[in-house]
Amino acid sequence: MACPTFREYVPKWFATFKEYQLKPNTIKGYRSNFRRHIYPFFGDMKLDEITTDDIQRFLNEKEYLARNTVHTMLILVGEVLESAYEDKLIPSDPSKSKRIAIVSKRKKERDALKPEQLKAIIEGIASELKDDDERRLISLMLFTGMRRGEVLGLKWEDIDFKKKLIHVERSVTYAHNQPEVTTPKTASGKRIIPLDERLEVFLQPIRGTGFVLGGETPLTNMVFRRLYKSIGGKINLYGATPHVFRHSYITTLAKADVDLKTIQRISGHANISTTLNIYTHTREEEIQEAGAKIGKLLGA
Repeated sequence: MACPTFREYVPKWFATFKEYQLKPNTIKGYRSNFRRHIYPFFGDMKLDEITTDDIQRFLNEKEYLARNTVHTMLILVGEVLESAYEDKLIPSDPSKSKRIAIVSKRKKERDALKPEQLKAIIEGIASELKDDDERRLISLMLFTGMRRGEVLGLKWEDIDFKKKLIHVERSVTYAHNQPEVTTPKTASGKRIIPLDERLEVFLQPIRGTGFVLGGETPLTNMVFRRLYKSIGGKINLYGATPHVFRHSYITTLAKADVDLKTIQRISGHANISTTLNIYTHTREEEIQEAGAKIGKLLGA
């Protein structure tokens, strides 16, 4: 029996071993990687023709991409070849070679909004947003650091107005337009975060039950996009995406000298290294100021 090509083998493998284990957004991202990057290189190659050299050439060609993006693609290629080896379609798995190295060192940098920009947005929420859902959506993103899906999955019963705490219990993802309620992105995603007094004002009027955004069911993807676009037409969001608002909130915690472990718990980072990267980057200005002070002290 002729060995299948990479493109012929992947759909059945993906449907059998991956699709039912992953959340819709992850599936969408993986399929995009296959379509845009992996298939154009490996798609027409027979599985038993793929060598370690081929894999390294593929990685070399992707050096312009963020390191994490390339790493994800290497994992996908490796899982496909490992499965092909277990199916006895190839004599060995070329992705297991210790010679393989990711050459990309570029990271996606998402700059946090500046304090004056955040203040301007808060003023805009108060003065320009009359629609309840618009006001709630953008203020939840700005004052909680929750991921977009976590904001959309928030229910009124998750908010403890007496103790001033918000319980993150679920997330919303989209396979297409319709919402799917799932668990948070990581095990540490289930967490408690502080309820800001200004956020409490922007959430008014308070409803008893249901989703804070959407009522009995979460917002559809189309409605979310429409809301976000409408907000951007009324107040200046400075080009910020939902992730930038999350990054800005976490950065603000670091600037406020909240300790590293507490920031990790509030943000729901699975790894402390993720929190540390933001924390360290936030300290760059302080390090520069320290350098200037030393320079003056030494007469520079």
